[in-house]
Amino acid sequence: MFLKLLFFVCFAICSIDGANIDRVGVERINGGDSADPANYGYHVAVLYLDQETGQLVHLCGGAIIDSRYVLTAAHCVFGNHSSEIVVRAGGNQAPELDKPYLEQRVFRRVSQIAYPKNYFKDERYHEYDIAVLKIKGSFDLIDEEHFKKLYLPSSNADYVDKVAEVSGYGVHDPADLDGKLEGNNFKTLRTRVISTRQCQKSRAFLLTSGSLCTLSNANYGHTCYGDGGDPLVYNNEIIGILNAPSSCDKDTPELFTKVSKYAYFVEKILNDEYAYDVVYA
Repeated sequence: MFLKLLFFVCFAICSIDGANIDRVGVERINGGDSADPANYGYHVAVLYLDQETGQLVHLCGGAIIDSRYVLTAAHCVFGNHSSEIVVRAGGNQAPELDKPYLEQRVFRRVSQIAYPKNYFKDERYHEYDIAVLKIKGSFDLIDEEHFKKLYLPSSNADYVDKVAEVSGYGVHDPADLDGKLEGNNFKTLRTRVISTRQCQKSRAFLLTSGSLCTLSNANYGHTCYGDGGDPLVYNNEIIGILNAPSSCDKDTPELFTKVSKYAYFVEKILNDEYAYDVVYA
């Protein structure tokens, strides 16, 4: 039975082409800069594997924070079991548009999903939207140039007015989302961290100390459909995880989960400490 399942998983991951991978309307960077993925070896795509059809669906972005762990948003994997999630690293093409998968080393199955028990999926609230994925095997962070990790931020750091960078799979025009998705290049966006007070003016729900907002130059670009879970990076530290993109509205701030607020949760998972306030899947 194990060998049969192993064969199926390998077939599902290694033999799918762009024709049978779902193109879903998930947020993506609109505008921004095309980037060399070699400089962003921490960025991963979080994929859903349909174990009956073998289809892979792009769910969100994420970031490597250790050789066996990836950080993403809880809403990306909420309701899924670890056996349904695959992580793809080391590439600059949107996974759902790829040719048949030839580089098997970039794929990792997920053995455990962990997110705070207080997280609940309700569009009115955006608290505790953070998840740690433990992978099977590991990323070689020493000898493999395609992979690198981000560091966790210090708990008391203030990033207001700092210019940080978010990476993801972008589109040049929101119209590309109609029908076949054309904008499949890996892209980055430099965006300025703003105060919670400034951000609150454009949000209908109450922001908390676990929120971090940025505002991009309207003429440069902004987050749009497919960027959920993408990392916000400053000085090689992952300071935010994209929670609520700007809905392609260049004048609306992007909302991130503030990683430093949940550092205690992340450290528990990295240290393999069981916690009663964590959901494991």
